[in-house]
Amino acid sequence: MNLKTWSLLALLPLVGCVAMPQYIPLEPRSAAAIKDMRLVSAIYQDEIYLSAASPGVVAGAGGGLLAGVIESQIAKGRQDEIQAVVNPFYASIDDVDFRKVYWAAVLPEFQKLHGAKITETKTTAAIIPNLERGKLSTTLAAGKGLLYLQTRYSFTPDFAALEVVTNADLWVGGRADLAFSNVFTYRSANIGRTGRDAIALWGRDGGKRYRALLNEGIAETVRMIRLDAAHPRIKGLDQNLPGSDRSIEVRKAGPSGPAVAGPLLADQPARVVVRNTDGQMFSLPRRTRTGR
Repeated sequence: MNLKTWSLLALLPLVGCVAMPQYIPLEPRSAAAIKDMRLVSAIYQDEIYLSAASPGVVAGAGGGLLAGVIESQIAKGRQDEIQAVVNPFYASIDDVDFRKVYWAAVLPEFQKLHGAKITETKTTAAIIPNLERGKLSTTLAAGKGLLYLQTRYSFTPDFAALEVVTNADLWVGGRADLAFSNVFTYRSANIGRTGRDAIALWGRDGGKRYRALLNEGIAETVRMIRLDAAHPRIKGLDQNLPGSDRSIEVRKAGPSGPAVAGPLLADQPARVVVRNTDGQMFSLPRRTRTGR
């Protein structure tokens, strides 16, 4: 993998970005209006990208491993250093097929939620461009629905944790706006290293830790989808909460993520699922707390 390729990979996660989505629960009247639905799931990545948000972030995490890559100004002498860290990691996870595992777990969950209404399912590496998304509400016939999932998976900027993020949007024919929209974010526990040391750890033992947490991220995405449907926020009120007065204290969803606070929808020894104040769903490790 040469430096030109690295520069391209650093930009790829920005492709198809949209404005910050707004949580829109699926109301019964909207669900009832759908007679048949098409489900499209897009995952544009062939593998996880070892890129950084900014040189400052990586430098602060232990040496600026990829800072020069993003700026395309790295010295030739640094290329060998980068390759020495990156190549063993990619070699250890070369057989990982995220799309296959994700689709096998996540798509049946939506099929369970919407039953026979989902009459067509498409999996693809091609995202729907922003302009096409804007036209969906005007091109769908009455009674038709389109559920669109766009998923990415990445390391946090310091490479200490793994994130899996799925955006879900539902358009229904005859409606000018979205009938449903939400974001499901999984963040793994911190592996205890940052920068190049973290990358080496992710690749150790055939990528054992990476594989395990990637699978956990997919399983937690399924859990969040299920909990989102069971406990929607309707007119500002969370429905059917699994307990009384149970909420999570403010915590960071990763080094660059938002502060998360809201009702606990699942409470386990190692992880919690919370609906944030903005309605979005987060699966977080217990030890990722602001100020600790």
